[in-house]
Amino acid sequence: MTIFDLQRHSPSVVRLGAGRGFLVQTRERLSRRLIVTAAHCLPSFPPCASISLPEERTYPDLIGHRGAEPSIWVECLFVDPIADIAVLGSVDDQALPDEAAAYDELTEEMQPFAFTEPRPSEPAYVLSLGGNWLEVRLNAHGRCLSLSPGSVVQSGMSGSPLVYADGSVVGVAVTNEGPHPMLAKATPRWCDLA
Repeated sequence: MTIFDLQRHSPSVVRLGAGRGFLVQTRERLSRRLIVTAAHCLPSFPPCASISLPEERTYPDLIGHRGAEPSIWVECLFVDPIADIAVLGSVDDQALPDEAAAYDELTEEMQPFAFTEPRPSEPAYVLSLGGNWLEVRLNAHGRCLSLSPGSVVQSGMSGSPLVYADGSVVGVAVTNEGPHPMLAKATPRWCDLA
C-alpha cells in the first residue's frame, strides 16, 4: 500500500472539540464502532465512580466532521488521564434515540482504522491541519511512542491517529513533544480493537 491509500481514511478522523478523534472497530461478536482521542481533548472528565450515570459520562455536540461544528453526542467509555487517552462510543439508544442514530449515521459512512503493533522500521503518518498525511518516524518506549520530527504535531491535531500507509493505527498524537499513547498498551482489553 502507499500513502495514497490513507486518503480513504481521512474522513475517519473527526473533529472533537478543539482537537480530533478517529474511528476504530472492535472484534467482538457484536462489533462496535468507537472513537479514540487524547483525553485532554474532552471538555471535562466524567466522575471517578463505577456507579456514575450515563448522563454524567455523556458529552453533547462533541464530535463531527472535520471542518464542521461538532453536533454528535458521545458517551465516554474509558479515559486514562496519565496515558492521555479516551475511548468514546454511542450514547444510550433507549434514552437518547435521535442522538444515537446521529452517531451511527456519522460512523457508518467512515472506514475504521485497523489496529497494529509498532513497526519501527516503517514510516508512519499523522494528518496535518490542512488534511495532508505527514511522514514521521515512531519509536516505542514502554507504553508510549515518540515522533521524529517531534515538532510536526500542532495545536488542533491532538487526538489524531498515528498510522502506517496500510491504514493501521498504532497510537494517538497528543502534543508536540509527546510522549504519545500506544494503543496496544493504553486501551483497555475490552476494546479488543480489530
